Amino acid sequence: FVYRSAVVIIVEMLLRSVVEYRRHDQHFGNDLYSNLCIVRGVLCFMSEIMFLIVYKLSVNMVDRLRNHISDPEMTARFWNDATRKYLATCRSIDLLWRKMGFSTAVSLVFAFNMLFAAVFVAIGLADLASAGFVTTWRPWVWAMKQVVIVFVGLYFIASINSRSSSSRHAKASLVHLARQQCGVMPSECLQEHWTFIATVEGVPCGVEVAILPVLTMAFVAPVVRIAFVVAPIVGGMAYSLAKRNEQPML
Repeated sequence: FVYRSAVVIIVEMLLRSVVEYRRHDQHFGNDLYSNLCIVRGVLCFMSEIMFLIVYKLSVNMVDRLRNHISDPEMTARFWNDATRKYLATCRSIDLLWRKMGFSTAVSLVFAFNMLFAAVFVAIGLADLASAGFVTTWRPWVWAMKQVVIVFVGLYFIASINSRSSSSRHAKASLVHLARQQCGVMPSECLQEHWTFIATVEGVPCGVEVAILPVLTMAFVAPVVRIAFVVAPIVGGMAYSLAKRNEQPML
């Protein structure tokens, strides 16, 4: 997964570099702008790879427990061990994301991406207002890219929780697999089985960001809707501010 994602990121960066090179007047790499583009590309690549590695580590921990639950032993000891492993998995994922500050850093990056998207939208609107038509699609493409990065990142983060507590059949989450054993569980381990289900439902496994709870699909969907509403508003405010600053210069 990480290798395939790295290849996709490298191809996207190469295509973007070709576009930047073709529209650049000077030889790429001999001026400050091109050097900043190179440094930015390296930093973006490293941060995206780090995000994918941490995400994949978290998913692997949950998937390992899902495989363990998919073929359970009908004993009380098995479900007690499963409960302990689940709580240990929750602590490990929380350590990777929240306690190490990685989730806070990711949330700041996402916030700046949305801000940049609003700025690019404002640039596109200014171009449209001055020329009467779209002279370049570059700001709109950049704005869309920033928004897509945020939405894909939020989806990846929320998918960690859905692997443990989703009620959808297609997800085959931990709680879903455990509930499939209802009706066939022997009486001597019923309490331990229900304790495991209650633990998964009561102790969410996933990524916490700052003061927010664990990010779930139910939380991410409204955020995406709000972003679609807020981004044009921020872009319009930025455009209005630019117009006010432009008037004294005329």
